[in-house]
Amino acid sequence: MNSVRKLRTSIISSIALAICLLILTSTVSAQNLVEKDPGTTLSHIPIPVAVEVDDFISLSSNIGTGLQVNLSLKNIDDYENGVSLNMPNHIVVSSNQRFSLLARAAYKDFTSAGSPAFPSNILGIQIKNTDISGTGLSLQNIPGLEINDQVLIENAAPSIKKYLNIEYSISSKNAINKILGIGGGIYTNTIIYTLSAL
Repeated sequence: MNSVRKLRTSIISSIALAICLLILTSTVSAQNLVEKDPGTTLSHIPIPVAVEVDDFISLSSNIGTGLQVNLSLKNIDDYENGVSLNMPNHIVVSSNQRFSLLARAAYKDFTSAGSPAFPSNILGIQIKNTDISGTGLSLQNIPGLEINDQVLIENAAPSIKKYLNIEYSISSKNAINKILGIGGGIYTNTIIYTLSAL
């Protein structure tokens, strides 16, 4: 009978101890308790951590709504020397992957009032940044803008809000050979930039 009482006492004590441990350690498993010294324990619990990374790519113009690139041929010097316009912080690029930047003309000709005047390839485009990096990086000038995609930047390193300085130009050769003799007016085209993640 005494042995039965002892057994019951032992069981009750074990239950009481288990309840006490559950209260003290919350959801910590008894397997995670490590005895160091008498009366001292360390409690360990593994917590998984997941980091989700989404691919992103963004291309925007910093030129402002309703504004455009304006090149002017006003006098003899402009025809003899050509004209250029540097646009600081003109295009903004963000990509968490390596990327390339392409450019093309929307139309094969510059037009005025809907009438073709001279070809899109009178326009040159060049990236002027010196802070673009990347293994196998290639910065290429576009001497004459075409309606097919042409590479400006190839294999650039991932970047966040990389501001690109872009120079637009009309060479003396193009001004004299392709524009001289065209009547005065404003002739327009559209450049389409494409950012491509690699």
